[in-house]
Amino acid sequence: TGTARLETTYGVLEIGEGDYAVVPTGTIHRWIPTGTEQVRALTIEARGHIRPPGRYLSQHGQFLEHAPYCERDLRGPTTPLLADGDNV
Repeated sequence: TGTARLETTYGVLEIGEGDYAVVPTGTIHRWIPTGTEQVRALTIEARGHIRPPGRYLSQHGQFLEHAPYCERDLRGPTTPLLADGDNV
C-alpha cells in the first residue's frame, strides 16, 4: 500500500500499489514516500538475474497471452535524477 518515489542512479521511478520494482544489485537507491499512507513493501534479494517465468514466454522471448502482464505494463525511470547541493 502507499506510494513512493524510487530514486536511483538510473533515474526516478514513481511506485504505486501493486507495482513491482526491480533494482539491480549494487545500485545506489532510496525510497521516498509520497502519499499519506504508510509504504509497505516486500523486499527480495536475489542471487541472479530477475526475469519472467519461462511459462509466460514464447520461444522468442515475447509474453504469451496468458501472462499476468504484458510489455505495456513494463516501464523504466522517466526522468534523470537531478539533485542540487541543498537536498539530502
